[in-house]
Amino acid sequence: FNYLGGTIPGSETNLKRRIELAWSAFKNLHNLWESSLNKQTKVHVFSAVIVPILFYACESRTLSLSCRKLLYSTYNKMLRNGLRIDWWQHVSNIELHRRARVLSPAAQITRRTLKFVGSILAGPPQVTKPLLKWQHNYTKHIIGTNGRSPTQSRLGTWLVNVNLFHQW
Repeated sequence: FNYLGGTIPGSETNLKRRIELAWSAFKNLHNLWESSLNKQTKVHVFSAVIVPILFYACESRTLSLSCRKLLYSTYNKMLRNGLRIDWWQHVSNIELHRRARVLSPAAQITRRTLKFVGSILAGPPQVTKPLLKWQHNYTKHIIGTNGRSPTQSRLGTWLVNVNLFHQW
């Protein structure tokens, strides 16, 4: 069923729903994309209207590789359509982001995730300490499938990875 515009349960089902909603909003702005407006104005509208719909709640959930690929390809396809860049022009995704002066979808989601975690960690210690020590009770995980042991905290693992990246 739908709750706050998302489908429960399942991140893949929810992501497909977000993509449908984003395409619907994108198509409603057809006149804007076909207009002779400045490229940066189109990118600002894209970033303000389409991206929040597409990336809704991505900072708080784990995306599988297939979900990430689907999300990134949808984002790039919408950006190409909005800027009227055709496939035969052979513009790479990196060049597309450079021309549009936007971050890649992976970088945007990482930024949103860091902001989300930062807002959680900025809270009172009686809230943040249990979050950092939280361990899930699932015993079905097999060590090696996701790189974590069954008792390791997901947030703790993520923070260690961010800290290692920051030190690099």
